[in-house]
Amino acid sequence: MSLLTLKRPLLQFKFEVRSLLAREPMLAPFNWPVIWWTQHKNRGIIDVSECLVGSDTEFVIDGFQGSGNSFATVAFKKSQTKPVRLAHHLHSPVQIIKAARKEIPVLLTIREPKGAAISLTSRWPYVSLTQAVRGYCYFYEKIEPHADSLLVSPFTLTTKHLDAVIKRVNERFATDFGVFEYSDEHMKELRNPDALTSEQEIKRSALKAEQKKNFENEVDRSLIKRAQEVYERLNQKGITL
Repeated sequence: MSLLTLKRPLLQFKFEVRSLLAREPMLAPFNWPVIWWTQHKNRGIIDVSECLVGSDTEFVIDGFQGSGNSFATVAFKKSQTKPVRLAHHLHSPVQIIKAARKEIPVLLTIREPKGAAISLTSRWPYVSLTQAVRGYCYFYEKIEPHADSLLVSPFTLTTKHLDAVIKRVNERFATDFGVFEYSDEHMKELRNPDALTSEQEIKRSALKAEQKKNFENEVDRSLIKRAQEVYERLNQKGITL
């Protein structure tokens, strides 16, 4: 029996707790250290302004895990000619709603639930597909009542047409953020120096393929339907070209 198998129940419980802290306002103070530590561990970020929506936050890029958040964040940062107080990778409905209520521009990224769940579980293999889809539902259902105050960005537009997305942000919120320019040079600059090795990429691709085959059998149909419905409702409010 592998160490991961032994730790899996504890890690799955940890995922559930993090999801709860991220979506319940009364528990928000306990979630901030989680956001900070996760970003610091994964990206070396120590600027607290990027981990919390505050009075000086100018823009928020956030969404459920696996929805193009990393690409959008890195590309946006590289496109700015002046400092922007950006909050990102919060994965927190509470923080997104807080920004919306403060009339801070928010770009809410969204991906169809199957793709998001497979992306998440391929990075965190201890999380079950059911957990991922259930977390997806909790996340977007909590935000949905505030969707008219946000700009919803579907996955394909976030990852393939971010220039058009940021132009729409500027139009919607009367901002003047720099727009990402697609070029071979800029795309090369976006490559993560800590990217997976070839061996790791092969393993992750194999896991994704397995998860795709198992998805419909492993996740309850009613849960898939619930996730798909919230996705479609929000996607209808999303940016179109």
